[in-house]
Formats: sequence, structure tokens, C-alpha cells
Amino acid sequence: MSQETTKPTTKGEQDKVSTDSQAEFQVSRWKAYFWFGIIWLTMALDYADRQAVAALLPILKKEFMLTDAQGGGLMSALTVSLGIFVFPIALLMDKWGRGKLIAVMVFVWSLATWVTGMCKNYGQLLTARAVVGVGEAGYGPASAAFISTWFPKTLRGRMNGLFTTAIVFGNSAGIAFVGYLAYNHGWKSVFGVLTIPGIILALLFWFMPDYKAAKVDDGQPKAPKVKVLDVIKYVVSSKALLAVYLLGSAQYCVQMSIVSWAPSYFARTFGMNVKEAGAVVAVMGLCAAIGPILFGYLGDYFLKKHPRGRIITNVTLAILMCVALITALNSKEFMIVCVFWSLAWAMMAGIVVNNAATCQDLSPVFMRASVFSLIAVCNHLIGSSIGPLLSGILSDKIGLKLALMYVGIGSTVVMLIALFIMHAYFNRDLEKMRAMGTFTLKSSKE
Repeated sequence: MSQETTKPTTKGEQDKVSTDSQAEFQVSRWKAYFWFGIIWLTMALDYADRQAVAALLPILKKEFMLTDAQGGGLMSALTVSLGIFVFPIALLMDKWGRGKLIAVMVFVWSLATWVTGMCKNYGQLLTARAVVGVGEAGYGPASAAFISTWFPKTLRGRMNGLFTTAIVFGNSAGIAFVGYLAYNHGWKSVFGVLTIPGIILALLFWFMPDYKAAKVDDGQPKAPKVKVLDVIKYVVSSKALLAVYLLGSAQYCVQMSIVSWAPSYFARTFGMNVKEAGAVVAVMGLCAAIGPILFGYLGDYFLKKHPRGRIITNVTLAILMCVALITALNSKEFMIVCVFWSLAWAMMAGIVVNNAATCQDLSPVFMRASVFSLIAVCNHLIGSSIGPLLSGILSDKIGLKLALMYVGIGSTVVMLIALFIMHAYFNRDLEKMRAMGTFTLKSSKE
């Protein structure tokens, strides 16, 4: 494994282009793509596990006598605990390393998944899903840190797009697979089956190549210390980063609402059972999987044309997403609902991709997992936790269709406000990050 020192960043265009086209941490191409494939599989399993309860909600409501609000709370329990623990776990990863801590985290969530299938009451279900969230807390930020260092800045949109297809695939295929298992073998079998691949992946992560960063001062690399106050101070001073977090919160609020409630919506609207509804959601998700790849590519393309190209891409996607969602929810034709629901889902995934890449662009390499983890804090502790729960509460009062539509419109307004702030302060905050100095990355085994 070779060592690469990034060239000093200046305000000159030549240095900028040279730096943006090089990976910060060079590994052989086959290793980069092999480990990218492993983290892709793990993220797909992560989201299949998260959506297991959404797919099973019609069954769980009957067995445990739940209201829609309680069902939404059950789905939010995981994301609340994830949001609480993601930042401290990401800090440990930036300090101690990422690979082995990922292995531990994947094992923890797999074990908690198995326990979920043994639960006998609502309280036990809430607790088990919360522990799953603890295990999943550090995985996303560590994966983002690896992707942003394995591949150059000019490829971040595309690679994040490919990575985000794991979320779409895990959400959709996971719901279909869970629905099939529950229909044929009972709901408890689902959690036993989901446990097995997690344990296998946890063992693989123990051998994952990792890196450490050193700041170059007077030609001598010195390892920087990652401190909580330094991370917080950096984030608070960057208005563009704060807008990134606000955008993520609003986007996940609507995305996790329509994904989590999709099986219930199709079951109620078109009289489907869990197996049929799961299959429909899976097909829509697979259709939507083109979104992160296409819109990630467009974000990279417009970045080359304009420094704020990713932000401009997301403004367009947010508006079109809201229009597509409203169209889907107000149609009574099955095919029209499916087509526009898929389009809305694809554009939501595209917003995630470009927002993640924007966060990586604004994050110093030695604290990238920590800075990125705050996206997960906001996405899950605020967006994912509020969205399904709020939709459930509103659904009990005004019906599921209107609940999802109001959540979608409100989230879009917040997203557009965040994008306006991001656009105004992006260049200033990018230059401030570059002024922090030059860093070299090498294998943590060296």
C-alpha cells in the first residue's frame, strides 16, 4: 500500500484541479473497489434491517394492538438512538481507527436484530430496536470517510451515488424480502435471517485497511489530535455546513416517512397484504435506484462548471421531488401512483448524494468522520425520528395520504431555505477549510 501526500492547496486554479483529481489515500484499484463493495453490502443490510419493522407493521399492529403513532414510534426508536450515539462513536473512529470499530458495531446491531425476533411486548421491541440503532451509529460516517479518501473529489458524487443505491436497494428489496419471509414463515423468522450476513460482514471488517492523517508543518508530518471542541468549533463556524445538516434533516424527514409508511399506504389504498405491498415497494425502490447514480453524476458535472454545482442540482431536485410526491398521493390510478412515487424517491436519493458530497468537500480530512457524523445526527435524530412518528400522529387525525403530503411540502420548504444559506456561504467556508493546511495520509499499519 503506497503513501500519497496531497499537493499544497493554493488559490490558483492549477493546484486546485490537480488536488481535486487525486485520491487522498491511494490503495490499489482492486482493493478500493473490493472494500467499496463490502461497505455497499453492509449499508444495504443496514437499511434492510431498519425497514424490517416498516414491512412488518401491519402484522405487528395486530399482534401488539398498536396505534399508528405507536407504530411510528417503533420505527423512530432506532433512529433516535443512532442519532444520539453517532457523533461520539465517529470521534472514536477518527482517533483510534475505523475498520475494527466498524466490525464491532456491525456485530452489535446483528445481535440486537436477533433479539428483536424474541420480543414479547411493545416495550421490548422499542428497546431492541434502540440497541440496533446504537450498533448502526458509526457505520455511515466511517464509510463516508473511506469513500472520500479512496476516490478523488471529482468522483465523489458518482461514488456516493453508487453507495446510496445500497440505501435504496436495502429499503426496497429488504421490504420485499421481509414481507415474503413474514408471509410464509412468520414475522419472527425475519430477524433471525437478517442476523447471519451481519455476523459474516463483521468478521470481514476486522481485516479492512485503514489510514491515519498527519499535518505537514515545515515539511514534517505531525499527527493532528481530534478533539470534541475543535470539531464543534469548526462546524459552528461554517454556515454552509450547518445548512448541510438542516437540509439532511428535512430530506430524511420526508424520505423516511414515505419509505416507512409505503407498505401501509399501499395495503390500505389498494387492499394488499404485506407480501404484495412489499413487492410493490421493492419494484419502486429498484426503479428509484437510478436516482443516486444519475443525480450524483450530474452533481459532479455541474461542480466542474461551477463551485456550487451540487447545491444548484439539489435546488432543482427538491422542487421536482415535491411535485412528484404530491402527484403520486393525489392519484387513484395504481400505475400513476407507482411511477411518481418512484420518481420522488429517486430524487430524494439524489439529494442525499449531493448533500453528502458537499459535506465531504467542506470537511478537513483528519476529522472527516466526525464532521460527517453530524449529518447522521441530524438526519436520524431529527429527520428520520420525526418523520415517521409525525406522519403516524397526523395519520391518526387526518389520514395517511394527507399526513404524507403535508410532511412532504413542509420538508421541501425547509430544504430550499437550507440550500439558499448553503449557496451564500459555500465558497467562503471552502476557502477557510483549505487554509487549515496540507495533510498526508498513509496506512495505519505503517
